[in-house]
Amino acid sequence: MSGDFQKKTSGIIVSFILGLLIISFMFSGFQSQNGTADTVATVGSEFIRANEYRRALDQQIKMYSQFTGGKSLTNKQIKRFGIRKNTIGSLVNQKLQLTLANEVGISPSEQAIRDEIKNLPYFLTNKKFDITKYKQLLSANSLTPSTFEQEIKGTLRLKSVASLLNSFPISSSFAKDFSLFKKMGVAASIITVTQSAMLKRVHVSSSEVTTYFKKEANLARAKALFKSKKSILDIRRSVQASHILVKEEDLAKKIFKKLNSGNFKKFASKHTIDPSGKKNGGSLNWFSEGKMVPEFDKIVFSMKKGSISKPFKSQFGWHIVYLTGIKPQKLAAFEKYKKQMGIELIQKNKKDEVKALVESISSKVFQKLSINQYPTKLIKKFSLTSDRNITLNPLENSITKLSDSQLSEVLRASQNGKRIFTFKTPIATIIVKTSPLKATDPAAAPKEVRKTLSAQYSRLLQAAFTKRLRQDTKVTINSQLL
Repeated sequence: MSGDFQKKTSGIIVSFILGLLIISFMFSGFQSQNGTADTVATVGSEFIRANEYRRALDQQIKMYSQFTGGKSLTNKQIKRFGIRKNTIGSLVNQKLQLTLANEVGISPSEQAIRDEIKNLPYFLTNKKFDITKYKQLLSANSLTPSTFEQEIKGTLRLKSVASLLNSFPISSSFAKDFSLFKKMGVAASIITVTQSAMLKRVHVSSSEVTTYFKKEANLARAKALFKSKKSILDIRRSVQASHILVKEEDLAKKIFKKLNSGNFKKFASKHTIDPSGKKNGGSLNWFSEGKMVPEFDKIVFSMKKGSISKPFKSQFGWHIVYLTGIKPQKLAAFEKYKKQMGIELIQKNKKDEVKALVESISSKVFQKLSINQYPTKLIKKFSLTSDRNITLNPLENSITKLSDSQLSEVLRASQNGKRIFTFKTPIATIIVKTSPLKATDPAAAPKEVRKTLSAQYSRLLQAAFTKRLRQDTKVTINSQLL
């Protein structure tokens, strides 16, 4: 069930992000060029007003309330989920797109704005625009027709920008050439030996640590490193439990009346609708706070070891929990990790040894590849990164760690028979082993190739525009109004 709960959480996050984009999209507006006291942020010549921010924030909070079974979020939860930060971030991205709309001269006509409003489903009665409903809904949301029309104008401008960036033109001849170029590639395996991975392999003796800590400055460095890692080193309170999950409250109550510690496993195997619980008697193993949905956490972490909860509800159904173990929270202490912090800091200073280790392991990897043996044991032992049996070609290099010049060298030299390449960078050594591409299935239809290429280049175009706009546009946020 833990996996299901976590999947549910991920689903809620995705729904929340999509919902935010839709709501923010709806309530973005054309702003005047003069800032006012209710301006939450300025993005170039665009403004985010306080009421616009509050509407978007309210919608995010409503979406996130799914985490608490529809209950209102507390200020602590709002802060923990980063809802305010996400809201302003989404609105800023939206205004950046409006900046692009200004640059390319996108501005919908008055007729287009009217048509858009008249087709919005919440203003329709019997599939026809209802002026009375329109005015009532605007009034209920503290909006005037004029203001709302400006907001719809902003919506249409954003739609036009999205359409522009999602329609990268690809000609048939380009698609054909692309397919031919792909066939000019090679199959490859790429193994990377990084200095950061080798750093942990550098030996540090106890006497070195003792000598290191004789200097007060080094002790201060170790304490600072420990502080930065403390949240990871702390052991959170955790419990071990089993549970029975059913759909109906009445069934849960009937089962609860018959339960005890001796028969819980039997009843769980028989009645639970949790697939994994059927096989293991409802066991959830150990889990810490925050891993399950809030309703579950609230009950379980208030129970005593050996107790069985009364039936309670979550979005999954009705639960009965048997708590079998408790591990208290353990806060990490500096003295316990002092030596470890010292070792890490000393390792960082042993640059020559790290480089020597990178050279040694890279040489062993090269030797294995030279005799057509994949260095699986070396990869596992030294935590090397590897990409096996990938395709390299002149037009695609997004999935490798090779630079364009390195890729060009690999492709050019491979055509002349060379099969193993070594590239050294300031932070790693990259070893590439190539082989001829095997015969592939018939090429995709030109139409499908064009569609795929258009989508790929559209994504690149969006990323490039977003990066450029972030660099060129001044963003100022008034945190006091958030």
